[in-house]
Amino acid sequence: MVTKHLSAAGIGLAGLALAVGALAQTPLDSAFTYQGQLRQAGAPVTDSADFRFSLWDAYAGGNQIGTTQSLTSVEVTNGLFTVWLDFGSTAFAGEARYLEMEVRVPAGSGAYTLLTPRQEIGAVPYALYALDAPSSTDADTVDSFHANTTPTANTLLPLNGSAKFPLSVLSTGAGSGLDADLLDSQHGAFYRDASNLSTGTLPGARLSGVYSSVLTLSNPSNVFVGDGAGVTNLYAGNLATGTVADARLSPNVALLDSTQTFSGAKTFSAAPGFTAAGAPFSVTSNTLVTNLNADLLDGQTGSFYQNAANLNAGLLPDARLSGTYTNPLTFSNASNSFTGSGLNLTNLNASNLASGTVPDGRLSSNVALLNTPQTFTANKYFTGSVGIGTTTPGFPLTFANTLGDKLSLYGQSGNHYGFGIQSALLQIHGDASNSDIAFGYGSSAAFTERMRIKGSGNVGIGRTDPSYRLHVEATGADDNPAIYGKHESADHGIGVRGRGGLYGLYGEVSPTGTGQYLGVYGVVSGNPGYGKMYGVDGYAYGGTEAYGVYGSAAGASTKNYGVYGRVDSGGYGVYGVHTASTGPAYGMYAESASTSGGGLFACNTATSGWTVGVYGKTSSSSGKAVYADASSTSGTSYGVYAENKSTGAGATAVYGYASGASGATVGIYGVCNSANGYAGAFTGKVDVNGSLRVYSNCTINSSLQVDGNCNINGTLTKGGGSFKIDHPLDPENKYLYHSFVESPDMMNVYNGNVTTAANGYATITLPKWFETLNRDFRYQLTVIGQFAQAIVAEEINNNQFVIRSDKPNVKVSWQVTGIRQDPFASANRIPVEEDKPAGERGKYLYPAAYGQAEDLGIDATRDDEKP
Repeated sequence: MVTKHLSAAGIGLAGLALAVGALAQTPLDSAFTYQGQLRQAGAPVTDSADFRFSLWDAYAGGNQIGTTQSLTSVEVTNGLFTVWLDFGSTAFAGEARYLEMEVRVPAGSGAYTLLTPRQEIGAVPYALYALDAPSSTDADTVDSFHANTTPTANTLLPLNGSAKFPLSVLSTGAGSGLDADLLDSQHGAFYRDASNLSTGTLPGARLSGVYSSVLTLSNPSNVFVGDGAGVTNLYAGNLATGTVADARLSPNVALLDSTQTFSGAKTFSAAPGFTAAGAPFSVTSNTLVTNLNADLLDGQTGSFYQNAANLNAGLLPDARLSGTYTNPLTFSNASNSFTGSGLNLTNLNASNLASGTVPDGRLSSNVALLNTPQTFTANKYFTGSVGIGTTTPGFPLTFANTLGDKLSLYGQSGNHYGFGIQSALLQIHGDASNSDIAFGYGSSAAFTERMRIKGSGNVGIGRTDPSYRLHVEATGADDNPAIYGKHESADHGIGVRGRGGLYGLYGEVSPTGTGQYLGVYGVVSGNPGYGKMYGVDGYAYGGTEAYGVYGSAAGASTKNYGVYGRVDSGGYGVYGVHTASTGPAYGMYAESASTSGGGLFACNTATSGWTVGVYGKTSSSSGKAVYADASSTSGTSYGVYAENKSTGAGATAVYGYASGASGATVGIYGVCNSANGYAGAFTGKVDVNGSLRVYSNCTINSSLQVDGNCNINGTLTKGGGSFKIDHPLDPENKYLYHSFVESPDMMNVYNGNVTTAANGYATITLPKWFETLNRDFRYQLTVIGQFAQAIVAEEINNNQFVIRSDKPNVKVSWQVTGIRQDPFASANRIPVEEDKPAGERGKYLYPAAYGQAEDLGIDATRDDEKP
């Protein structure tokens, strides 16, 4: 995201001066290049960016010159970018100009940031102005060559000694003998032909103002101005807009706002419509109009108007109502409104009451009133919340927000069975000191008890007469525990913990069957990594032979366990701790005298997941998480022997993991004191997914695959080398290889030889994936076998570019470089400079080359680091 620390500085302006040796035939335009350096928070930017450039006539404020140039998705590499700008041919007329920039990084994100101050533009762009500027310079001689000399076709004129350039005349005032027939290879007649005009606007002074010939202006976009006083013979059918004024009309035209005399008979073939007052027809005289017949009004006879059913306007006056109607009347319209006291109304429907309140006196005695004590003799059901002592219940049953007794189940006053509340204490009341509280199920008369709290404080689970503070008895299946401890805390959770003078926790079973019997059974079910949790936790505080947990199995079975620990989630099946700070203390000690057994057997039977057979951990800075000692001085013994029978990808017999985020840590470290031995020996492929460091000779008789960084502190000698990536045009099905080229910016190099044709041109075709793989192209051309000039006539486009030489059939050696832009390279740019991390500062990759001792090498191994 762009921040206020974003800055840019102009590095150079070019592109407006005539290029030395330029062979292009197109005239120079007003565009120029601008190269700048973009930094964000002080660091160079490498990303795509959007720019807006505007030209001003002052360092601050002032007037904008030309239009704003908007350029999107401009590539910025190590802070550098290059753009083409064009503010028009009149932008540079000799006055000072300043460039203002706005930018947003990355492209398409957020708002633009204005970069200040404005950049003053140097004199190079004014070379364009020099093409048309008046000059007193004598153009008759240009670098000792006389302008009057008539050149032959396709001849380059010698200037500046042996150099050759096309003739360029920079003065329009002092030149002589110039022939317009030679301008851009056109004759003077070409420029006298108005049909060849391609820019500019014809001034009004060039128009005669009088055109006697017939002119046809057929474009509908033409616009004519003036009062049209001199226009005659207009065709009224072409009138498309405007209104003809009344004064322009004949007096024989009837006007709406004037008194008219119709001298001829008028016949209305359809019913006329009159929209003025008196419509549809108004007769203002009752003396001159005769023979009117009501039968002809609106095409109806007089009897039509005597039928009340045909009335469609007006209101019937009260005087026309008799006031007495003996027949039943039905007023079915819901909008009817009646006034009066309704004293004599009968057969009213209570559901039609819409306003007003029924007085309490009109209610049945079976209606409950809020301000009167009530006795409810039937069941009541409440669908909303009920408040007792509060008018704003927040729950189905809510009591007043006060302390004290809340609910009485038995007892009118004083002691009772019920519930109360005091500060931070929910109370269950009994009516006497020896009252018990029982939990169970069923009705009160047919109650099955599960748990009882005695008035004495003893708690019984499975017993109605507990003899201890917690008295638990269990019946049922063989594996149904009497006490089951479970702790799911995110920290130090303990399922069951006991402490006493004789037994902190005592478990006993007396097997009589063939099932599984457990004296003490502990389970931890917390999530992996959530603190320390123990199924069974035992500590021994004294004595000459004390055991935190002691288990003994003397049965004849082949599956006897002195101590059996089991964890169904993260944690430890058996966890042993020895807190002594000195001496050969062991958190867990295992010993076996069997010739085919083991001191410790660890087995993880899970068929999936990140499982561990043996897990060792030490907190000492010089400790060993797992230490194995094969003390035999002969034979083929193993300090650690690991075997993995899985055929799955990534199955590992020995796995070392150094999880420290810094420091020269080692996942697996091997040392061999024998001159003929090996610190590490591998039979098969060696797969390194990370850095591989070789301090001495490394002989690999097969393939070596490194999926990560490979750091070799020494000379790398190879028969060949290349990068291998997914093919940019077909990444799913092909690879692309390129031989190595050493450069600071992941450069690819392409080269070859070509001979130009008789016209001096040659087209170089690059691989079809070239522009997909590369960006920031650079060119090198070398002429072979003769003195000639060669230029890049057309830059790379559609995976090819064009070379042009000033002579035909010239052999040219070409080279093109590009910076990789494939997804892997874009995500893994090689830093050119890098600060050493704290653990490597003051040390060297090659100490001897700097006259330093070998122990100052970054990868030097100290004796005290050996295990």
